[in-house]
Amino acid sequence: LADGSCPSTCEHGCVQRLMLAAASDDPTMPEVIYQYLRLGFAEGPRVRGLIVHPTVATFDAMARSVLTECEHTRQFVRFSHLSDGSYLAAFSPKANTVPLVAGYFAARMGTERFCLVDPRHQVAAFHREGQRDCSIVQLDAALARSIATRDDLADDEAYVRAMWQLFYQRTSTPGRDASQRGYDLRTSWMPQRFWSGLTELGSSQLHAISPQA
Repeated sequence: LADGSCPSTCEHGCVQRLMLAAASDDPTMPEVIYQYLRLGFAEGPRVRGLIVHPTVATFDAMARSVLTECEHTRQFVRFSHLSDGSYLAAFSPKANTVPLVAGYFAARMGTERFCLVDPRHQVAAFHREGQRDCSIVQLDAALARSIATRDDLADDEAYVRAMWQLFYQRTSTPGRDASQRGYDLRTSWMPQRFWSGLTELGSSQLHAISPQA
């Protein structure tokens, strides 16, 4: 606006993009954010319109990349039922997305006790039944690995996984294994780096659709 303030329709978009960019694993992230902030203080709200400026373009690309990884996290996290009645999911995204998306899982699983752990970034989101939000905790490497590799599954977990695998087999479109045309479409919408953690892809399914098949 003329007085240098952000419009009410902005809805803190700049702050949200800063949060996204700050979660990037790109080693240049601190310098990119620093340069963007310098430009922002110099230009004020005009900075948002400088989309071809190298600093803005680099910053926006970084934020978009993390936003995509947030969507991957929401789509491809799979929780397992543990013997103590809680749920656990281990996920290793290419950005520190767990703090950004934990609220999504808290809203969907508000009546459950669960943990979403990212051993790559050594961070976990803990949720107790009835809580509105998750508690975000930074872990050391050993504890992150220990939580991520828990295998004390509930008695019904194997049965539930088998049902999901059967459902996926019955509803999936033929022609998507590594030797067929649909394989590129499958890997585009379901990146292969997530396959090993997907409940619906059992070991037999992974073998059938893998490049070595």
